[in-house]
Amino acid sequence: MEKEMEKKDDIMNLNMKEAEGIKKMKEIKKIKEKIKKKREKKPYFFPQGFGRKKRIKDRWRRPRGIDSKKRIEISYLGPVPKIGYRTEKSIRGLHPSGKREILIRSKKELLEKMDEIKKNDFLVRLSSSLGKKSREEIKEIAEKEEIKILNL
Repeated sequence: MEKEMEKKDDIMNLNMKEAEGIKKMKEIKKIKEKIKKKREKKPYFFPQGFGRKKRIKDRWRRPRGIDSKKRIEISYLGPVPKIGYRTEKSIRGLHPSGKREILIRSKKELLEKMDEIKKNDFLVRLSSSLGKKSREEIKEIAEKEEIKILNL
């Protein structure tokens, strides 16, 4: 009788864990859809005169001239960045996979933040200032600890 009760409790615990896992998967899926929708909505902001002159680079600079048509937002010149284009606080700064990223600048920093990375399920991005040797050392540690590194 007691064994049957224990089996039922074990099955209940397994079902609860499965339910939590499914719930978490659904939440991640919702976040991914939200991120995708937000990225589709936001237009690309071209600087004033981008199509007319070769020397104007493809990066946003605010139009400041007193006669500037772009500054007064004439529609055929394209959209101008405004606060309404900002992403929601819940998905701001997330990786497209729906997880947060953490920047690592050294092997020591990775070892210090290991618990936080595992607990919160972060993705690791390595600093561009890291050399080849330290990147390899970090890669070995990450493989042992099963941590995903974005830029190897």
